[in-house]
Amino acid sequence: LYQALLGLLESNRASEALRDFIRSGIDNKSLDLEGHAVIDNNLYLGFKAPLDANGNTVILKLRDIDSLFGDKAVDASIWMKFDLGNSESGKPNRLSGFALDESAIYLLTVSGNKDQLASYLWRFDFALQKLTRMAKYSGLRAEGISIEAGESAATIVFDGGGKSASQFARAAL
Repeated sequence: LYQALLGLLESNRASEALRDFIRSGIDNKSLDLEGHAVIDNNLYLGFKAPLDANGNTVILKLRDIDSLFGDKAVDASIWMKFDLGNSESGKPNRLSGFALDESAIYLLTVSGNKDQLASYLWRFDFALQKLTRMAKYSGLRAEGISIEAGESAATIVFDGGGKSASQFARAAL
């Protein structure tokens, strides 16, 4: 995957914004992939870092996942950007996972404020093009999310950091 991202830096098919995002992450050694999904042979990659030049969380879309394993050029773009800022602390929240369904993308973030640990569940509705913060989990570090098939719910996993057991929560979607 890293080689594919490097290849995009030299690609004239990749947008300047995509090349700038990848270059920033590689140059600053901050490229931090936190979530992925495969839908219809497309690979979606969500990054904890870097944020884009405007402080937004970035999700890339790589079309035709098979191109990663063959001789074909990788076709990628910045699929979505989200301002997941923390109005309480003024520091950016960082992506810790995401899940997709046909109507929305659900994003988990962890507060950038180390003094007040909190995680947040967000929903971006594709039809309305609207981002909503759905829940706050004080004192917990979200690590992953999974949408429950046939249910209007998701399971969220919180990391215990080795000091305590991991925790789980169920969230209505």
